[in-house]
Amino acid sequence: TIVYEAQAGAVWLVQALLVAVRDAMTLMALFSYLLWLNWKLTLLVALLAPAVALVMRVVSRRIDKLTRAHQAATDELAYVVEENVLAWRIVRLHGAGPTQGLRFGQRSQLLRRLMVKSAAAGATSSPITQLIAAVALSGVIMMALSQSAGDGATVGGFVAFITAMLMLVAPLKHLSDSVGPLTRGMAALERGIDLIEHSPEEQGGSFAPAERVRGAIELRAVGLTYRDDALPALSEVNLTLSAGETVALVGPSGAGKTSLVNLLPRFLEPSQGELSLDGVPLREWRLDALRRQFALVSQDVVLFNDTVTANVALGETVDTDRVQAALQSANLLAFARSLPQGLDTVLGHNASQLSGGQRQ
Repeated sequence: TIVYEAQAGAVWLVQALLVAVRDAMTLMALFSYLLWLNWKLTLLVALLAPAVALVMRVVSRRIDKLTRAHQAATDELAYVVEENVLAWRIVRLHGAGPTQGLRFGQRSQLLRRLMVKSAAAGATSSPITQLIAAVALSGVIMMALSQSAGDGATVGGFVAFITAMLMLVAPLKHLSDSVGPLTRGMAALERGIDLIEHSPEEQGGSFAPAERVRGAIELRAVGLTYRDDALPALSEVNLTLSAGETVALVGPSGAGKTSLVNLLPRFLEPSQGELSLDGVPLREWRLDALRRQFALVSQDVVLFNDTVTANVALGETVDTDRVQAALQSANLLAFARSLPQGLDTVLGHNASQLSGGQRQ
C-alpha cells in the first residue's frame, strides 16, 4: 500500500484528470458551437449524455469491484512469496516445495483472471460509447436531411454541423477510456487513507524525567485481551518488582510472558488495570522518554540493512566509543572487527550472514 498503491494511484488519477479536464472543455466548446449552428438538432445530440453517463457508471462500478479484488489477490500472492522467502529452511527440510508451489500457482491464477476481467471491463466503455455516438449521428443526419428539405438549410451549414458532431466522438472516447484509470486510482488512494485511519497515532503523557529511573515496576489488577471473542492473555495480574531486582517469568507457551513484557514499553495497552514505573502510571509518561528506559532482546531479531555501527547505535547519534563498548560487553567486538570492513560492514538483509546468537 505504501510503496506501490500510493504511487500508482496518484499516477492514474493525475493522468485521468488531465484527460477529463481537457476533453470536457473540448466537449463544452463543440456543444456551444452546435447550439449556435442548429439548436434543434443539438438537443438530439444532447441525448447522448445520459446514455454515456449510464455506461460510465456501470463500467466504473465493475472496475472498482475488480480493483479491490485485485488488491486482495496481490496481497495474498505477496504474502505467499514473503512467507516462503523467510521460511525457506523449513520448506526444504520438510519437502514442502511442491505444496508451496501449488499455493503460489493458485494465487497467481486468481490474480491473472482478475487482471483479464479488469482489462475486459475497462475495454467495454469505449466501443459502447462509440456505438451510441454512431446511432445518434445516424439520427441527426436523417433529421438534418429532413430539415434541409423543409427549411432550405444551406449545404455549408449542414456540413459544419456534421463535422462538429463528428469531432465530439474523440473526446467522448477519451472520457470513457479515463473511467478505468480514474476508478483504479481512487481505489488505490482509498486504500491508503484506510490504512492511515485504521492506524491511530500512539498517545502518551507529558512526564519525562531528566535522568534514568530506578526501575521499580508495579502491576495492579492488569488484564489483557487481544480480541473481544478470545480468552484473556492476562487476567488480574498483581506484581511488584523492586529496583535492581532480577526476575525470571517462567511458564508454558501461551502463559502470557511475552504479553506482559510488551506492556512495559506500551507496545500493547492493558484491557484493564494499571502499570507504573517508579510510581508514575505508564499512560502519564511521554512515549519516547518511557522507551528510553528499556532494553529488549526479542525472540524475533530484526536488523537493518546497514552497518554494524548503525545497528548498534540505532536511534542515537553515533558515538564510536560507546558502540565499541557495547560490542565488547556482548563479546562481539573481536568478531565485528574481523568483518571485511570492520564496524562499517553492511550486514545485509536482516544480517543473514550472522548466527542467531550474534544477531541477538
